[in-house]
Amino acid sequence: MRSALFMLLAAVVLASSAAAQDTGDPAAALIAREGVEDVFAPMEGDGETSAVRVRHRGSGMVCVFYPPAPHRIVLFSGLPRGEDAACDLRLGDAFVTLYATRYPEPTTNREQLDGARAQIEDRFRDATLTPIELQPDQAPTTPESLSAGFLVAAPDAVPLFTWVSVAVVDGWTIKLRFSRPAPSDDARAQAERMADALWRRTLQDRAETPDDAAGP
Repeated sequence: MRSALFMLLAAVVLASSAAAQDTGDPAAALIAREGVEDVFAPMEGDGETSAVRVRHRGSGMVCVFYPPAPHRIVLFSGLPRGEDAACDLRLGDAFVTLYATRYPEPTTNREQLDGARAQIEDRFRDATLTPIELQPDQAPTTPESLSAGFLVAAPDAVPLFTWVSVAVVDGWTIKLRFSRPAPSDDARAQAERMADALWRRTLQDRAETPDDAAGP
């Protein structure tokens, strides 16, 4: 079921990672290089690609990187260390960021989605934003979430499909931001399917990872 669900992602992943081979534990090496051993823990790869998997210790969010495609781990200031973190990566021509944030005050999916939409609208204030109705399937084993998509059209620029998904789980806000050029209707539809698959995998990975898999 999972292989069928992520068939579209697999095609991009294999293309991105075919040339990458590493020895030792690339996940542990990445974490050490970024200096985030206290915030992220290494996980085993999938055994089929060069995927490097790390787990955010506090939230349980799993980030999957595909060297040699660009990727990085980011810790933001303003909250206690590790309570506002992100994983940046490229998947072909798509830009992907996963966030894990524990806000001081309780929040909801709706509050987080409305805030993310406002940020997108502010960033692209000179462009025409066409909202897109998104109805991603909700697996019974994953937490409730909300998603929104936009088609961004700016003068003299290739249209951009941008997506945001949010889920508040056990006090943590997990968020996906995804953007990919969409020069045609087919390209937009493919970008939407890709973002949806990424979000479902993000929720499933967190649900299926044992709490003690990455330590405290």
